[in-house]
Amino acid sequence: MSAQKALRIVLTQEGSSFRLESATRIDKVLQPSEPLEASDGEFGAWVALEDGSGRQLFRRDVSNPLDLREIFTGERQEMRRVRIEEPQAVISFLMPLLDDAKTLTVHASDARGKTAPPADAVFKIELRKLLARSKEGRPSHGRQ
Repeated sequence: MSAQKALRIVLTQEGSSFRLESATRIDKVLQPSEPLEASDGEFGAWVALEDGSGRQLFRRDVSNPLDLREIFTGERQEMRRVRIEEPQAVISFLMPLLDDAKTLTVHASDARGKTAPPADAVFKIELRKLLARSKEGRPSHGRQ
């Protein structure tokens, strides 16, 4: 496998708001896309490159930024899953640069309620805007 043009993207999350922190252009051998055949009512979280009609071209599963968090509690330091009202997170991932891609979209199920609804788009940015803010990166020598 040879390296391909890609982006290392870093987003921050505060509550239900997401912000692009950085996008770095790199050459990298990437894992293939997750299956693109999404079903209606799908749960979980993923980032996707989409064409102008919203069709997914590449998909990468990620930890759900809207999910419950695991914390240590009590004297015995047992783990529990709890709801955080205003979660904060940094999300970092690699995506290929694809000619037909027009938008980068983060999909997630909001699991903070009593029942989680199916995943929905929680952040979207046009690829041209993302590329305008990107910078050139140094070779990563196989590291992510």
